[in-house]
Amino acid sequence: LRAMAERNITFRPRVPRHELRDLYRRARAFVYAAVEDFGITPVEAQACGCPVVAYNKGGLTETVIHGETGLFFPEQTSESLLEALCQFERRDFSGKRTRKNAERFSKEAFLKAFRRACPVGAPGESPKCQPTG
Repeated sequence: LRAMAERNITFRPRVPRHELRDLYRRARAFVYAAVEDFGITPVEAQACGCPVVAYNKGGLTETVIHGETGLFFPEQTSESLLEALCQFERRDFSGKRTRKNAERFSKEAFLKAFRRACPVGAPGESPKCQPTG
């Protein structure tokens, strides 16, 4: 891959977190072609205002909002990815909207939802958990 890469492509193993945030903030897009149950790196990119171009499978279908915080491509092929990147170039994504979407997966959002689903009763009582779905 390195031999094939254009001059604007850099391979960076083990980037420190502070540097990673800066890279996300300066990137035009974060491309993600894998299938994951959740996929934390696309959420991290969105938290920095970076839109995501991703394969339309797995957990990313719940963490990326097509047309608002990024775009999906339907097949794991170079042609499908290229088409999505061409569509991406014709669109404008709001860094503010992208960051707000990532906040749905923050620790604070998790704790708020958990406390709402399982309110703590009196001392010594078990939490009274309610299904949220």
